[in-house]
Amino acid sequence: MFIIDMQQNKDESMKTLDVIAIRIKQHDKDIYAFSLDARTIHDLLNSKKMDIDRWSPTNQDGYQRNPTDTRYKKFGKFVLRRDGISPLSILLSIRNKEALELEPIHGQQNVFHLKIKLKDAIIYLPDGQHRAYGLRWAVDMYPGEVDNYQLPAVLFIAGGEDPRYEEAQQFYLINTLGKRVKTDLAQRYILRTKEKAQGTLTETVIIPEDSIKDLDPYALKISDMLNADGPLAGMISLPNSNTLAISQNSFIDSIKPLLIRAAELHWSIGKARDTLAAFWGAIKDKCPRSFSHWDGDGCSAGNPEHFNAVLVKTSGMYSLNAVLAKSLLLPEVSKAPTEKETFKKLLDTPELETYFGEDGLGGYWSSSNTGGAAGRGTSRKSFKDISDEIWSHLVEE
Repeated sequence: MFIIDMQQNKDESMKTLDVIAIRIKQHDKDIYAFSLDARTIHDLLNSKKMDIDRWSPTNQDGYQRNPTDTRYKKFGKFVLRRDGISPLSILLSIRNKEALELEPIHGQQNVFHLKIKLKDAIIYLPDGQHRAYGLRWAVDMYPGEVDNYQLPAVLFIAGGEDPRYEEAQQFYLINTLGKRVKTDLAQRYILRTKEKAQGTLTETVIIPEDSIKDLDPYALKISDMLNADGPLAGMISLPNSNTLAISQNSFIDSIKPLLIRAAELHWSIGKARDTLAAFWGAIKDKCPRSFSHWDGDGCSAGNPEHFNAVLVKTSGMYSLNAVLAKSLLLPEVSKAPTEKETFKKLLDTPELETYFGEDGLGGYWSSSNTGGAAGRGTSRKSFKDISDEIWSHLVEE
């Protein structure tokens, strides 16, 4: 039974979720299984009494992405079919144990009358969001046809001091053991786990000589710092955000060669960030238009200044960050790697005029220039060929 309290001001406030549930024990954890019908799920989502913990720049402890329209609508259409059977359960979580009431049902072992006082709790969806949102969509689009369609549900109750973190653990385990979670959210989960265990990764923390995969938290921290301030500010797409020049995952991957060298040199996070900022600051001084004009930059179709540059997209980031990593071997760079002037001198040579001399429609980084970076393709081999070519000019005797 689902109880709704109708306020005099016609504002609907859901008071209690009331179900019969079976208790299941796993080690020292109790979980509860029951069913929810589509109408109840619809009403819970609409009232925000059921929700997902979306990651955003203002909610950086969130661990989920926004529901994808095509995915949840596909499920909504599926359940309308006579053969639309979905035995998979959705995972629910509440963070306030005080909002939960359990009354044993006489004569029934491990069966309970389970109540959640919704004025004191939000029911989160660590897993199954597209099924839940699909049912909500189907209830709205096809009134009366799926209201009684039931989904199995499992309620997880966090027991520690940080219930959100325990929720995120379940999300991460489900999406990495059963299927792969999107890499950008996984990276943020790993960073949070590391900082929970070892403390905040500040700019003074030394980058360890770990495996490439273990460098992810350090790379993400540096990526966030660069995205907040400097020549690359606002260029890196975060999870659940509009597409910018390069995705968080691609940027992190592109700076791994630099971080490997930084670890060997016992650099701090701050020094690696400052080196990247100096390098890209010098490039921006050489090619400022390429930092403002690229596919998806938001320019209007009739803007005469617009051209599609690939300098701050994957082609440029992968190619040039590889050059940066190698340049640390050069004496003139190793003396002052955090100074923009170091890289301005390095790039301001006749040998590199092809790459940084012209900034615009006919420049090397313009997608219209078939003889430039765009004409080389978008494979890792293409990026390596570009970086090797630029590097060969830097080390010519």
